[in-house]
Amino acid sequence: MKRVVSYLLIVSMLFSLVGTGVCNVAKEEAKAASSYTVTEEDFTYCYITFNDSEEEYIGISSYIGNDTDVVIPDKIEGCTVISIEQSAFEGCDKIKSIVLPDSITTIEEWAFYGCSSLQKINIPEGVVGIGAHAFRNCKELKEIHLPDSIQYIDEEAFLSTGLLQIDIPEGVEKIDCDAFANTKISEVIFKRPDVLIADCAFRCYGEEGYTTNIKVIGIKDSSAEVFARH
Repeated sequence: MKRVVSYLLIVSMLFSLVGTGVCNVAKEEAKAASSYTVTEEDFTYCYITFNDSEEEYIGISSYIGNDTDVVIPDKIEGCTVISIEQSAFEGCDKIKSIVLPDSITTIEEWAFYGCSSLQKINIPEGVVGIGAHAFRNCKELKEIHLPDSIQYIDEEAFLSTGLLQIDIPEGVEKIDCDAFANTKISEVIFKRPDVLIADCAFRCYGEEGYTTNIKVIGIKDSSAEVFARH
């Protein structure tokens, strides 16, 4: 089985890797002596290590296959797959469905940006957040289930998707600006009383400027009620 391996020595904290396209593992808790990416079959992936463990994990760096229905394995080379890295599936406009393994905990920014044919994807319990622009312009994505483990939804995470309705689980603490902007969402359900909701989180762009016209369901005297009244 042919593999292409490229190496990058790290001389400082992994924050320096953000935006290099090699491996976006710049987490506060992550530190490694070296990082490298491997191309094998349909995926390019990277190895991730953490301060408190010598165990190696896998992050999916890019998809190079041609399948319309993609299944990501829970292990590669014996290592657990925990992350969809920055821009891993960006522009994969032929993919219609993606199955993520239960081991995934991180979906980085721009991860599925421009997957314009994507209709179905699961977000496993254990994922703690949706990175900025992660599903932006996934125009055929009409529904998605967010697990209780989600704590934050970053800016423009679902901008210009085809979503029709969304339930915000109780674990979500913050929803950033334009997180669900320019969608077809007509109803949103909030289960947490004190979630921080950006005023522009659900706005739509039109000829008359920005508007927010959705049905908000939440707890009385909660932040959802305050959001609905603005």
